[in-house]
Amino acid sequence: MVMVDVHEAETDLSRLLQQVEDGEEVVICREGVPVARLIQSEAPAEAPPKRLTWGRDVGKFVVPADFNAPLGREFGQLDGAWNLPSSFDEPLPEDVLEAIESELR
Repeated sequence: MVMVDVHEAETDLSRLLQQVEDGEEVVICREGVPVARLIQSEAPAEAPPKRLTWGRDVGKFVVPADFNAPLGREFGQLDGAWNLPSSFDEPLPEDVLEAIESELR
């Protein structure tokens, strides 16, 4: 167990936290009287990687051998499969517009 005063705890908090992570207990004292205790969390969180590194995910994903292969369909493949009615671009009838607008209010 390490005992430190409040001033030392304020100035060296990072070092004290490292000691706690290493399993030590730190007691913070005010005028020699213990007032707080730093202990390791019950379930220490996994530390994220300090920085991104190339290749850290190797083996987590495999690019298929045919990744760059053509998709097997060409533009215009659906020509003639369906047709839009000639009235497609015409304005909607008034009763339909009123019904839509009433739903939006």
